[in-house]
Amino acid sequence: MGNSTKELVNAFNLNNYFSDKINANFTVEGKKIVGLFASGTNIGEYLQGIGEKIIKRHYLSRTEVAGKYYNLDCFPFVLGANPDKEYLGNGIVKVKLAGSTNNEVIRNLKVHFANEFEKAVISKVVARLKETVKITEEEAYEWIRGTVQTGDRKSVV
Repeated sequence: MGNSTKELVNAFNLNNYFSDKINANFTVEGKKIVGLFASGTNIGEYLQGIGEKIIKRHYLSRTEVAGKYYNLDCFPFVLGANPDKEYLGNGIVKVKLAGSTNNEVIRNLKVHFANEFEKAVISKVVARLKETVKITEEEAYEWIRGTVQTGDRKSVV
């Protein structure tokens, strides 16, 4: 599971990098997901902010809906109890945020990947509909909302 977790963490970083709302640069070291932070950073608040942005982007801030898919008590939504910290000097601290083999953490990363993939596909479909059918962006999203379903929820577009 180690390599796939590493790839899910990389995808998490890249997807959020392009969202222009969440800045994350997590890595997998051994059996831990780690992050580098300025030593004065409140890491719990930082992760809470990431969680809020993810929920807003995919579930329109509806935490109760997000909780059906994510474990909101695990990374990347919260900092685990007693995280290991290593001070690297120059005001930088390395924090072990979560276990990279934790099934709930892996599940959260998979759900996030699936949500981001869905969002990317929908964006491409909208662009294609605008180009080929000559409808507006709003009409394309309306069509998708009326026809596309993923899992047991209508897509949030």
